[in-house]
Amino acid sequence: DDDDDDDENDPLRGKIIDPKTAALRRYPSGEPKPPRETECCGSGCVDCVWLRYRDGLLAHARFVEQTSSGVEATSDPDHVLKKALSRLEPAMKVFLEMEFRALDRKAAAAAREEEQRQNSAEDR
Repeated sequence: DDDDDDDENDPLRGKIIDPKTAALRRYPSGEPKPPRETECCGSGCVDCVWLRYRDGLLAHARFVEQTSSGVEATSDPDHVLKKALSRLEPAMKVFLEMEFRALDRKAAAAAREEEQRQNSAEDR
């Protein structure tokens, strides 16, 4: 349902401070809603609404996991994302999946670098 009236009841309202995901429409649980069909132009924008949606799902999952917010995780973010992507045209779906994999590799490399920095600092 595309009600935008949920914002006042959003248990995460004001708690996730992330400019990329702050404007996402959310369910009452705080989990972001997938973009509407009219919100994506399908041309592979650098800051695609689907990339922000994924960021929002992951941020929501981390928030629920790391806090005692009283908000229960509704489902696995990867499963929710795959279900939402299933309604897209195949070419756009493949493009986004490639983007997600590239972002995951970049995040993993940054985490490894940070771990190496911390280990070398501890060795000193």
